[in-house]
Amino acid sequence: MEGVGRLCLLFSLFYIFNIHKHTNDARKGYWKRYMNLSPENISIGLLGAGDIASAFYNFGSKLGFKFNYFSRTQKPKFEKEDITFYKDMNALISASDIISIHLPYNSETKNLISSDQFNLLKNKMLINTSRAGIVCKNSLNKALLDYKDFYYFTDVLHNEPPLECDLEIIKKKNVISTAHIGGYSESALIDVAIKSLEIIKNEA
Repeated sequence: MEGVGRLCLLFSLFYIFNIHKHTNDARKGYWKRYMNLSPENISIGLLGAGDIASAFYNFGSKLGFKFNYFSRTQKPKFEKEDITFYKDMNALISASDIISIHLPYNSETKNLISSDQFNLLKNKMLINTSRAGIVCKNSLNKALLDYKDFYYFTDVLHNEPPLECDLEIIKKKNVISTAHIGGYSESALIDVAIKSLEIIKNEA
């Protein structure tokens, strides 16, 4: 969980330091400076309020990022924190500069982020470290083409390893993609193995 939270923070830092733009320019042999953004002027909206969202908040708030969160109900763990609750997802997107998805993938969240949401995201950044299916693939493709100031940073794809339909997305210049690495560390894998053994032992 903490590893994924750190990856979300890394994506956010990439965004405010324009690393994605510098990388694209460098590949073309260009040298151009972009004005950095300051964390204290950036509002991050968390779609969901689980453990990974909490880890992201804990890391990011220490660097000065402001946070909002969307959930069906207010969470007691955030009551004493400097974070704003939104019961409406679109209101959260409108109020935030960076949106980070922290929701489970199910029938209710499939294609949750679609054309209406991308209209609100056209000059913002969307982070997805949850599941690719939460974001409508067709709407995402259209947004990446239509909105030059929209950026999609993702650690998850519809198919892993990627198929051509995934490559069509991650090859775009306004996308940063990693290979599902959020929880891919030695300590995280050991933790998963221990918890799996505990489940097997309890069910035996």
